[in-house]
Amino acid sequence: SLSLSLSLSLLELSLTGFDPNTFNDAFGPLCFLAQGTEFDTSSDESILLTINDVETEVSTILASEICYDTDLSNGRNSVVFTAGLMNGIVVDFQEEIWVGAAELTATIFENGVQVAEEVTVTASLSDNPKVTTTQTTTSGQVVFKNLPERTIVLTAESISGTTGSSGGVPMAGSNELVINLIGLVPVSPPNLEFSNGLEGWVDAGGTGGTVELIPHTELVGPSAQEERRVLQDVTQDNDLLLETGGLGPVARSHAFETSEATQAVVIRYRFITSEVPGGFFGTEFNDYFRVSLRSVNAGEQSEEANTMNGLGLSAFNFADGSTDWRYVTLPVRDEGDIVQVDLEVANVADGLFASQVVVDVIEEVQEKFVCIYSNAGPGAGFTAGHAALLYANTENESVDVTTYGLWPDSHPVVPDNGAGSDIRVNLQQDNPSGYVYFYCEAVSENQKQLLDSIVSAGMTWLCTNNCASFASETFFKITGTDVDADEILGFETPREIGESILLLNGGSTTPPGGLPFAPTGQRFLQTFDDSIISSIPDSCSG
Repeated sequence: SLSLSLSLSLLELSLTGFDPNTFNDAFGPLCFLAQGTEFDTSSDESILLTINDVETEVSTILASEICYDTDLSNGRNSVVFTAGLMNGIVVDFQEEIWVGAAELTATIFENGVQVAEEVTVTASLSDNPKVTTTQTTTSGQVVFKNLPERTIVLTAESISGTTGSSGGVPMAGSNELVINLIGLVPVSPPNLEFSNGLEGWVDAGGTGGTVELIPHTELVGPSAQEERRVLQDVTQDNDLLLETGGLGPVARSHAFETSEATQAVVIRYRFITSEVPGGFFGTEFNDYFRVSLRSVNAGEQSEEANTMNGLGLSAFNFADGSTDWRYVTLPVRDEGDIVQVDLEVANVADGLFASQVVVDVIEEVQEKFVCIYSNAGPGAGFTAGHAALLYANTENESVDVTTYGLWPDSHPVVPDNGAGSDIRVNLQQDNPSGYVYFYCEAVSENQKQLLDSIVSAGMTWLCTNNCASFASETFFKITGTDVDADEILGFETPREIGESILLLNGGSTTPPGGLPFAPTGQRFLQTFDDSIISSIPDSCSG
């Protein structure tokens, strides 16, 4: 079937010569290696490579390796490779390769002096933040090569814990940027709701711009109004606005001590860019923003560093260029820590169309959690298993747990609710005692209300909008954490969620600190087998 051949392609093929996870030179051989099998070389017609929809002539055909001499384009290159294997399977390998000819020199300063201690600098691609390269320096300067003419975001951290960021669009040839590192003394009391104006929010460098308080507006962004109706009656207060002024960034930072009971810090914010209504989406005028939370003592960091193009056009309200409210969550030690908040927004390539970051609130949260969980992981079948969400309130001695799962009406274990929503609340089959893989984050009351509003809006189950789609996308909307469910051509599966949970938990099926709700049954001892209930019918595999 289609799903079999595609999933096997990911397991049995590897790419050499170019790295999809970093920046590449344009020239060199592009090779595909068969692992555990051999290519069917009896006919050239069964072997095809297209780069940006243009067929490429093969240079080497061997049983275990097929190579092409390539001259890739500056920027994004879409690579699609199709070949037959000796076992009769046709594999279809798809990847993006980013190429560039720009060189970028970043000079790092602290308190106006070029730093001499060890600093680690990461350059990430705005269009795909997973494309990165990292260098470490003790001279206060690093040079990045092979960068495309797209927005590049630089983040830096010194060995003593000071941090900074910068960004821009490097053009062919040599380019220069400056990164200013800052380290903050915690403010007491913290000014997290801006009730004390701008007190404690320190200028972290930049080229000016506007920093001020504005009245809070709750209903923003592209989401349907009904998804947010639960949130309409929130308290009206002031938000923090950072707005660009001309070319370059504006940045602010704030540090504070958390209380001993705090389990996580959550920031609620949105990005606004006039480039969207101005018609410049997809161009080099790719304004960026960065929202970061960092625990000074634990050395942990959570952030979103992204751009207009990186978010995608669907993330914006076309009329005013605003996103929905977004979240970054940082787990912290419950014995207390120092947390630093870093905000930055920048105009790129021109200073004509302003962009903004607006922050609603930073909150210390405890005792309330949202978990994403799955009964399928590595080794499971393509359509095997089920994934769902739960909300746990641990304020009282008896823990209150509510589950949410997306099930099709046609499934034999659930009632057919006709035209009603396919999101089932507290369905017996979503009882967490039957599941293996769990990832949890502490959440605020705002985040719980957002979950309620999404559930109230309803959703219809489809093969392409299944239990894994609902669980992954809703968890991201609520927490800002991507528990990846995408597997093949955008199809989402419980097994991919299980694999993502393992990565997020550092290799464990459950959070390192344990589940935040009382354990039931034998779920810690359960191992995967094909008899585990699945909410995705085999017909979805094509």
